Formats: sequence, structure tokens, C-alpha cells
Amino acid sequence: MEKCDRCEKEFDTPEQLRGHMMHHKRYEDNQGEAEAERKQRVPLGVLRPKLAAKVRSGRVGRWLNDDGGRINDGLDGGYEFEKDKEGNKIRKTVGKRKDGSEIHAYLMSIDKTFYDEDQATKQADINKVEEQIFSGKYDEKPGENRYVPKSGISVSVTN
Repeated sequence: MEKCDRCEKEFDTPEQLRGHMMHHKRYEDNQGEAEAERKQRVPLGVLRPKLAAKVRSGRVGRWLNDDGGRINDGLDGGYEFEKDKEGNKIRKTVGKRKDGSEIHAYLMSIDKTFYDEDQATKQADINKVEEQIFSGKYDEKPGENRYVPKSGISVSVTN
């Protein structure tokens, strides 16, 4: 009697055992290929970035939906489409319109210098609003006569 050292199955002849061992080898080889081809498993319910993507070096990316003129706004603002290896625009389906057609998000990017300039402009607007809030003047209507201490308003955050 011949015995397989992997599964301990018994065979009458060495030839039968040799054929059986070839089965183990074929199975292991196929498993290795399947493992290499299979994507890494991500459990359901685990938070993960669904729109994570790489953009060209020196650029900042964002996803823009093809809805309400957003793509044209991006193009007007200096954004360009990111493309895959075949030259196709990178896009993902992100929803449906009322008419049933799909909404796609396109990966677009802008030069980091322009992005930083845009962020500085937005921050300047935020600073103006914050200044108005701290001085008690935010959204003030004519004749409101708000009381604001001469020292101004202070806001503190505690955890």
C-alpha cells in the first residue's frame, strides 16, 4: 500500500500514488494563479475611500459630477480630465437622474499652484466672515443697534 503524505489517502500501486500527487500539484498551481488574479478582499461595512485615485505629479485632483454644468465649471477653472492608460477619461457611476440616466463623476485635476491660489482666495472670504462674527457685525441690518462689548466677542472651544 502506498500512502499520500499530504492527504493520507492510500493507493495500491506507486503509479496510482504518482498520479494522485500530480493532482495535488495541478491544484496548487491553479490556486497560485487564482490568488494572483483575485483582487484583495475588502469586507462589507468597512469604511474605505470609494473615490480614491492618483493624479499626475504636481497636481491636485477632485471628482466632478456630469450634472448641472459642473464639468464646464471645472474646465473654466483650469481643471483637466485625468485619463487612463488607454487615453479614456477616468469616470465612475455615482447615481441616477430622475429620468433614469446615470450620473458619472469624472476625475479632474489642476496644477497645485492654481489650487493653492484658489484655497487662499476662499480662506480670505472666510476670514472676512469670521471678522464680522467676532465684531458682532455679521449679517447686521440697518438700525439693529446690536450691543457689542468694546473688547469684542470671544469664542472658546472646549473638549
